[in-house]
Formats: sequence, C-alpha cells, structure tokens
Amino acid sequence: MPAEQRLKEVDEHGRSTNTLAPSPFWPKMAKATNLFLAHADVFVMLLLLTLLTRYCLSLPHPTSIMSIYFVDTSWGADLVAKTHQGIWLGRDTVFTYGPLFQKLLSWGPSRHGTSLGSFYIYLWVFQYSTIIISIYVAGAFLLRRQSSWVRVFYLLLLTVFWVPINWILFDIKLLFPLGCFAIFLRMLPAPGTGFWSLCRRAGMVATLIAVAFLISGDAGIYSAAALAGVTKYVALTGSYFFVLVFIINGLLGKVLDFHFWRETYEVSSHYRWSQAVRMFPEMTSIFWLVVTLNLVVFLWQWMIHSRMPSLPSRARTTWLAMLGFGVVCLQTLLVSSEHFHVAIGLFPWIALSVALLLGATEIQVSFWRLMVSVCVVLVITGVFSGPYGLFTSRNWLWS
Repeated sequence: MPAEQRLKEVDEHGRSTNTLAPSPFWPKMAKATNLFLAHADVFVMLLLLTLLTRYCLSLPHPTSIMSIYFVDTSWGADLVAKTHQGIWLGRDTVFTYGPLFQKLLSWGPSRHGTSLGSFYIYLWVFQYSTIIISIYVAGAFLLRRQSSWVRVFYLLLLTVFWVPINWILFDIKLLFPLGCFAIFLRMLPAPGTGFWSLCRRAGMVATLIAVAFLISGDAGIYSAAALAGVTKYVALTGSYFFVLVFIINGLLGKVLDFHFWRETYEVSSHYRWSQAVRMFPEMTSIFWLVVTLNLVVFLWQWMIHSRMPSLPSRARTTWLAMLGFGVVCLQTLLVSSEHFHVAIGLFPWIALSVALLLGATEIQVSFWRLMVSVCVVLVITGVFSGPYGLFTSRNWLWS
C-alpha cells in the first residue's frame, strides 16, 4: 500500500475518532418547539386554567362578595351540604342539575373544609374551569384542520370576550352539549365506514350523552339533539344508551328503577316553563341583531360552498348541522328571556359562526381569506362585546 494512502487513512481515522458527537439538545429543542406550535391551544388552555385557579385560590377567607342573590346562592350551598349528608341528586332528591354536577361542584369545599367562603371560591374555580375546557374542546374539534394559532385565537376570543359568565348560573348546561356537538361532527363517518368502527363511535357518543344527563336534564337533551343532527347511526347509539340507562339506574338505586329518568323528563319539560320570563325590550333588539349577523355569516359561507363544486358533501352536512344546532339552542332563551339566558342561549350559535368564519367546514383556508375573517370577527367583537371583568384585573396576573 502506498505511503500516501496509508497516511490518508490514518488521517481520516483520526478525524473520525476525534469528531465530537452531535449534541442531542438542538434536535430535542426543535421537536419540543414543533410540538408546542402544533398544539399551542392545549398549552394556552392549561395556562388559563392555571392562572384562573391560582387567582381564585389566592382570595382571602372570607372573600368579598359584591351582592348575593339568595335564591340561587341557597341551592348552590345546599348541594354542598347535601353531599356531606350523603344526599344525592337523582337518587334522593330532584333538581334541575344531576348527581355528576353536584359531585363536581361540591368536590372543592368538601375536600378543603366547608364554609361560605370556600363555597364561593370553589364555585368560581368550577365555573371558570368548565367554561375554558368546554370552549377548548369545541375549538379543538371544529377547527382541527386549521393551524393551532387559529384555535388559540378562537379560545381566547370566546373565553375572554363572548361567553356570558354568571357567578351562580352555570354555562355548562349549553357548553357541554356544544363540546359534544363538536366531537360528534368529528366522528361523522365517511361513506363505507365499517360496522365495528360505527360501533366504537356509537359507544362513545352514547357515553357522552349519558354524562350530559348526569350533569343536567337540559345538557342531556341538547346533547341528544346534537347527535340527531350529525350522525347516521342513531339507532346503534340508542342501543348503547339503552344499556347505559340500566347502569345509571344501578348506580342511583336499583337497576329497574327509572325514577331518575322520569324526574329528569318532568323537570326538563315543566320546570323551566313555569319559570318563564318575558324578554326585556332592550334585549329584543340585541336578540334580532345577533340572529341576523349569524344568518349573514352562514349565508356567506353557503355562497362560498356553492362556488366550490369539488367540496365534499361532508362540508355541506357540517354547515347544515351547525346551523341546526345553533337554532335549537335558542329554545332556552325563549323559555326564560332575562339577560343571562338570552346571552347563554345565543352563545352556541355565536361560537359556531366564529368557527365557520375560521374554516370549520374546510380543509384549508387561504391566508388572505383567513385574515379577512379574523378582521371581521375582531371588528364585531370590538363593537358588540368587551372583555369579562376578571380578565382585566391585575390581581389575576399578579396575585
């Protein structure tokens, strides 16, 4: 072997043995960055939950209450007291909410000592947490095809500016069905979907509807209405739900005792109608203005669909289901038309309209059209809404 070749091999071998291995830090950093960018809405949701919980739990005991509406406050505190006594909604007593709602509401005060101060603080933790999680779920499924920054925008916009928040009347009755509706849309089967895949979907859907009924009769009815508007396997879902009915019966008493379902029907069909309140004149104009804007958004999106002949039928089905669910949710404000119920009854349709503008029915939206939609949403928000007071408080960030 020539000397030059031997020297070259030695030199290459020396370089190969002396070369440092690449640092694993930068690839891991890039992977973590990509993960964050792809799921930024998850991290923002967790950040909101952390900050809000930290703010609420930092409040002094007893905390300052601006005003007390004794009717609603009394039943909220009574649910916590019933939990301590082993008295459960749906088993021992009847109310507009269910045993799962009672369990979630009373978990904090029961775990950390029951007092009126702790009741208010953990009531707010429960209220804000369910709002944030429900809106996150809706955005995550409705806008799953869009960039994560779009879902972050959706989450912050609706949470901070649009969702009506009452400190004792809970949004979960309509927000949980809104999240269920978004999940049901995601599970809409493609043509030719296999039987066992339909069975899995039906089982999950039936479970969500059963959970909704355990929260409240209204939540269960609206979740069932969401199912009827989007799925082709209602009968299969009904079979699973039939089994779950007996399971819930057993958990609340006896397997063949259907008092929970009878009472839920009675409360849902009679109680709210007995509490009917006429819509105030100032709310009537707001109601029709919001309905008109929502219809304009849906009509504009339909015109876009009509110019895209290659658009899959799934997109048109989604559009129709979103319109139907938004209209169905108006029922709650037609029964009780005071300010909060008008606002919460309109909110699901507002949330669906915003999602429609941001590309809920399309796989990809052009950058410029998305920017136009964002600007339209921001202008409407600036004209008709403002941030909820909690999100403007310095204490929320610096407590």
